[in-house]
Amino acid sequence: MAAGSGEGQEHAVKHAAAQAENVFKATVQAQAETRPRGDKTDPSTSYVQQQAAALRQFAKVKPECNVCGTETKRADIARLPCGAHLFCKGCLKDHFLRAVNDQSLFPPHCCRKPIPLSMISAQLSASEVQAYKDAELEHTTPHKIYCSNPRCSKFIPPLRITKHKAKCKCGHSTCPRCKRPAHAKGDGCPEDPDLADVLKLGKKRGWQRCAKCLQMVEKTEGCDHMTCQCKYEFCYVCGGAYQKCKCVTGA
Repeated sequence: MAAGSGEGQEHAVKHAAAQAENVFKATVQAQAETRPRGDKTDPSTSYVQQQAAALRQFAKVKPECNVCGTETKRADIARLPCGAHLFCKGCLKDHFLRAVNDQSLFPPHCCRKPIPLSMISAQLSASEVQAYKDAELEHTTPHKIYCSNPRCSKFIPPLRITKHKAKCKCGHSTCPRCKRPAHAKGDGCPEDPDLADVLKLGKKRGWQRCAKCLQMVEKTEGCDHMTCQCKYEFCYVCGGAYQKCKCVTGA
């Protein structure tokens, strides 16, 4: 009975040892499967050491650009604001430069999320950054005016526009209202409804328009010899140059 009991205890011990060994092997196998491929770290290494090894292995993995498919160093790739895509610096630069010339691509974006200029400005030249800022001003200006000179046709920034004239860098001036070449000094745009009303009222009341500066002049008293504020002298009856008009010469 005692011998039989001893044999049973021995069997139980062997069984427990076999189970422990199986558990240990399973644990080692699980650790091996979760380690990066090619990692030959000793299974007995501490958890912290294993994690450090895994991080070192991860750092060697090169991410892939979602545009060109090239594996690139992490320092040369950017995760876009959408959080879902990676662009290498070359593709991101191309994306920005295309947006400069194509309003449908402006502002540069991915998944409807705008991409800030700061993400690529270090890879752009000073002239490319300025071209982007010029395009940004053009594409965000609500009422755009372009040079009426067909050899130029460039966008005219708001700061170069007055009520009657938009001055282009090429030296040509454009009328902000009708978008044609700027009118003579003092001459209003024929498409200006306010000017049309003034001319209509002046005709009804008998006013004259100065032939030099085109301002409307009303005589309240005195003779018909008028001197405009621009110093031009004219006849109030016919509007011609004073003493040279048909009212004096009879011609």
